[in-house]
Amino acid sequence: MNSDCKKFLTILLIICVVIGVVLAIALPIASNKSLETNEVGLDYDTTTMKLDEENLYTSGRHFIGVSHYFIIYTTDWNSLSIDSLNARSADGLTVNISASFQYKVLTTLDDVIYLFYNFPDDGHKEFYYTNCRDTIRNVVADFNALALVNQKLEVES
Repeated sequence: MNSDCKKFLTILLIICVVIGVVLAIALPIASNKSLETNEVGLDYDTTTMKLDEENLYTSGRHFIGVSHYFIIYTTDWNSLSIDSLNARSADGLTVNISASFQYKVLTTLDDVIYLFYNFPDDGHKEFYYTNCRDTIRNVVADFNALALVNQKLEVES
């Protein structure tokens, strides 16, 4: 072998070693994902497009893989507000109601998987909003307008 060929092979070997070292450092870093203290997550693999239905991850750092990411659900209390909801009282009058309510996502593996499959992209929030709005309308329909004003504390609970 001539000296030019040896130089080329040496440079090629150095480049391969540098790439190997960079990958050896970058891949484990890219495989670590974290969850905050008020979060739980499901591991979703973007390569196979499958959800890990065996594990529910809680707060902390987790080694889940390069092409994986967490689908995150908060464990805090969430608030939703309903502003200017029109409902009909039992005597047919229109009642304008504003309400605020709080909910907490159940954080068992089965419950979180159920939310993932049935309410994608935080659709559970819209579900809670719709259910509460309908429940408020149904409760208001049980009272006449005068009772809604006079029995405000009973109606609120």
